[in-house]
Amino acid sequence: MIVFYAPGGGLGHLQRVRRFAKQRGINDFMVISNNPSAAQLFNPDVVRVLPNEESAGEFVAEVLRELKPEIFFVDTFPSGVFGELRGSMFPGTVNYFGRRLKWDNYREVLPEEDLMRFGTAFLFEELEQEHENFIRQYAANVVSFELDVEFEQPHNEPHVDEIWMVVHTFLKEEVESLVDDALDIAAKEGLSPTIFLFSDIKVKRDNIFHQSDPPTKWYSRATRIFCGGGFNTLLELRPYRKKVRAVPFPRRYDDQAWRIRSFFDNVS
Repeated sequence: MIVFYAPGGGLGHLQRVRRFAKQRGINDFMVISNNPSAAQLFNPDVVRVLPNEESAGEFVAEVLRELKPEIFFVDTFPSGVFGELRGSMFPGTVNYFGRRLKWDNYREVLPEEDLMRFGTAFLFEELEQEHENFIRQYAANVVSFELDVEFEQPHNEPHVDEIWMVVHTFLKEEVESLVDDALDIAAKEGLSPTIFLFSDIKVKRDNIFHQSDPPTKWYSRATRIFCGGGFNTLLELRPYRKKVRAVPFPRRYDDQAWRIRSFFDNVS
């Protein structure tokens, strides 16, 4: 048994876990998250949802005592998103998933003692230097790791000339802003694309069509793609950079502005 700890807003943390587990052939696992939507990505039987911030540490400790996993994976936040994790919680192997953090903001929640130590830290993107220094201090092994992305073709393609995509989850006002941006650009350029919205949030706008397929099925078909600066979305869009219009949304810990700059620096 392996336990993945993946709290955080949106579905990005959970997507990372799903991709990693599939890539490494991990089938027997449990996911702990504060996001009830985890049941959309995993069998509900393997999901435990944190009750609240105040009892998060106690809840995680109880799950670990109950399941007695061989390995405990911690995503993004070395001491948990609230500072709720302690090294003494779990005597077995703890591994870490490294995604870029605004380290000056995050270090405020680090406990003063009993910090988690890691067997292996898997780094999925470049970290801020102080973040990386911290991980190298507390991890026995640090390795770069490239997550795989599977692309499929849509089963039923509409008979239209031009498809635009809006891809975003989490906050309704952010999804609405991306949709409005796409509509404004289409109007200014005198275009009439078919605009598909890929989101768990419904937006009421004329000429916007909600699409339930994974967005990875449609990237190759789209001519423009509107999105935020989340890790997983930009990971998926690397082969399609020239189609992308990405907006950095404000986050306390996630540096979307840096990620978007880095993303476009690699356009050939």
